[in-house]
Amino acid sequence: MSTFYSPLRYPGGKAKLSTFLAEIIRSNELQGGTYVEAYAGGSGAALKLLFSNIVDKIVLNDLDEFVSSFWLSACKNTDELISLIHDTKITIDTYNRLKYNLSIPKELSTIEKGFTCFFLNRCNRSGILTAGPIGGKNQTGNWKLDARFNKSDLIERIKLIGLNKNKIEVYNLDSISFLENYFAHLPLENSKILIYLDPPYYKKGNDLYRLAYSDEHHKNLAKFIKNQNNYKWVLSYDDSQFIKNLYDDQRLEFLAMNYFASKVKIGEEVIFCSRNCVMPEKFINNSKYIFTPIKQKEFLKAFCSI
Repeated sequence: MSTFYSPLRYPGGKAKLSTFLAEIIRSNELQGGTYVEAYAGGSGAALKLLFSNIVDKIVLNDLDEFVSSFWLSACKNTDELISLIHDTKITIDTYNRLKYNLSIPKELSTIEKGFTCFFLNRCNRSGILTAGPIGGKNQTGNWKLDARFNKSDLIERIKLIGLNKNKIEVYNLDSISFLENYFAHLPLENSKILIYLDPPYYKKGNDLYRLAYSDEHHKNLAKFIKNQNNYKWVLSYDDSQFIKNLYDDQRLEFLAMNYFASKVKIGEEVIFCSRNCVMPEKFINNSKYIFTPIKQKEFLKAFCSI
């Protein structure tokens, strides 16, 4: 099996941040605790942290019911999902049928929505559910529909998730409701919990997500999360002045990691964290704002040596 753990592809996927997040976990003595993603998406970092035994449990939440249904299916209907992957032919006819499913979620079961998410994620450009198929509708491109659909490797990834299902919780809520509900009955004092929030990009969110955020959504999240200091949280965004203004009273780190969708650059990252979260010393700069670009190769060597 490959060193990639997530069966899903995501623009701006955070698997490469797993080493950075692991350092935060160690610096805050949260090893063996729980890692929570309020915007799960591909959950590459979460799976890496779990399978590397950095944390003992991961909690995945995603408002997109197709995405959350995939994670539920991978955990609770592993064999059925694997059978669908193994038996389904990767054709444009199959693609069109499953693409239509996006418009009829209420008529679908959890496994049907989960497999729809998986198939379209592997067959669409950059893994974007609403994008077009790799190779085009007439399959005249250099790459064909199955270019990112290595069945045997993907099945092995899902098997591993199924084997660890008791260490994975999945939710389908908006991020604020999720955090309010999840922690309502938990004793937070001395709890080993790290929350990671990766909201829809501000600048190009409408092009990348089925459920993008409006300015009001971004404002509501900022208002909520800045008041949450009972647990430690880390939040990442694409670099934009609008977002930096919302969090101008929080610690900010600038990460020069470029993200691409179909070879088109979609942004760089800024990282905010709660006031009670200890940042690893090697990532701390004396200035509050770090806006000097770092060469991507140097950043990957420093932050992403997985």
